[in-house]
Amino acid sequence: MAARAGPVTLICDPDDDATHTRSVLAAGCIAVDTVPGSCARMASDILRALDVTGHRAAVAPSLPTESVWRAVTCWMNVLEIHQLAVLRAHLLTSSRMRHLAILRERTGISLVLYAHVATDPAARRLHTLMKSHGLDAGPPPDRLAPQQAVPAPRPTSPHADRFPKLPALPACSFTRFRAEAHRRLSADDFARLDAQYLAGLYAARTHLARSPQPMAQQDLELFLARLTATSPSRPHTLVRLRGAQAGFLGCGLLLQAPAALHHASGPGLTGRPVTGYVLHQVSRGIAHPVQLAPILALLFTGTHPDALRAAPLSGLDARCTRLTVPDVWHPEHGSPDEPPAVCYAIPPYARPVFAAARSFRRLGGAADHFPLFELSFGHRLDALAKDAAYPIPALTHPHYGPDWHHRARCHQLAASPVAQSCPPRRRTAPPRPAEPPPGLCALSPGERAALLTRTDIADPDDPTPDQAAFLSAIWAGHPDVGRSCAPLSPQALAGLTERRLLDARSTPRTPVLHPDLRFALALPKPGVRAGRPA
Repeated sequence: MAARAGPVTLICDPDDDATHTRSVLAAGCIAVDTVPGSCARMASDILRALDVTGHRAAVAPSLPTESVWRAVTCWMNVLEIHQLAVLRAHLLTSSRMRHLAILRERTGISLVLYAHVATDPAARRLHTLMKSHGLDAGPPPDRLAPQQAVPAPRPTSPHADRFPKLPALPACSFTRFRAEAHRRLSADDFARLDAQYLAGLYAARTHLARSPQPMAQQDLELFLARLTATSPSRPHTLVRLRGAQAGFLGCGLLLQAPAALHHASGPGLTGRPVTGYVLHQVSRGIAHPVQLAPILALLFTGTHPDALRAAPLSGLDARCTRLTVPDVWHPEHGSPDEPPAVCYAIPPYARPVFAAARSFRRLGGAADHFPLFELSFGHRLDALAKDAAYPIPALTHPHYGPDWHHRARCHQLAASPVAQSCPPRRRTAPPRPAEPPPGLCALSPGERAALLTRTDIADPDDPTPDQAAFLSAIWAGHPDVGRSCAPLSPQALAGLTERRLLDARSTPRTPVLHPDLRFALALPKPGVRAGRPA
């Protein structure tokens, strides 16, 4: 639905008084000067005035004039700009005037044209040109009285990101991770690590308390992607994941992450957080949202470019908080029985870019099954990466195969009322082309099937579902000591004690949680505010 066009104001200023320009800038209006050049140059000047791009020379080929003005329309709508001031409007050509009229009809902005004409015939010719393109401002007004000059605010660039560096991490199960870190690290190092651990633990508790049950696999993937999308490094991600595993176990669910996460790919591992500083740096060389969005997607997903290339327009939700991408590594990808898609969380700073990219594709007549990232992959991707001038790990060190959060699984424990979040059932896929585009994936179907059937789904150091169910039954009645329904066998008791899940004081009929496990779950000792491992 087209927006209601705003008013058009023509201001004749024969003396080219700088006071009017300062007043426009001080009022917070988007102002652009009319300089000689092509019609696309004026659109690029408007994008720079919107502060969505810079003056860096581009390596990638420029888009056509219509595409540049379409990008201006998208950014105007997303950023909710309501007024545009054009200086030296007497230099506007018929083509530029036509594009300004189309921009006004699509966005509903109000136009303020400052014309520095010294004669009445020149003013009438400008007014006639405006009227021929539907920009009727009425008779040209007389010279305006000078307004009081107000200094225009200058936009400041975001400061560079600074993240605390974490110490070396203990290589053990999440049930002993926090206790081992407390024993090995200094107070300052442990405080930095524990802040990330508790962030994951409390985020898991909050998510499980608010999410509907049973939780689908895509909801689990979205939670893990949100938890790690802002992680600045692989150690930060691992610590947050250990905390989330403890939070799930405390709520009666066992979250199993793939083994060998040090070599896996996905959000927080091969991805980078999209902050205000990162967006500012990347957008200096890429102005068009349909080209900027895939660069940001490669940053926060950390996935292989072949996976993002298949993302449909329908993969974006209404608020641009979730990106759903087909699982191109699955051997049944492209078949009528489409496998479940992969879900990613879009960081807040990237959401306006994705909204503008979707608007750009919609204005071009794209349907839901059309690719979201048009003309951004293949040979163009290298040029866009050079324009971004920011390191993208997914391009420098690409990883083939499904991302780690898509391989994670969550099991319901028998003793817990919390519903199960297991591998999803097959669902009907959205409309898509009859055949996948050629060259979508660099691996053969057999190689993709081999990647899918890997047996490293769970870390062998983590407790098994049966052991986790027994532990959940203990603290369901009491956080420290519980009496099992049936006596433990000597073999089961020895296995739980060896894994440091039960204390050495445990008996077959009276199991006692190990202090390391209680510390991992942030359970206090009886009569003590906060427990610490021995």
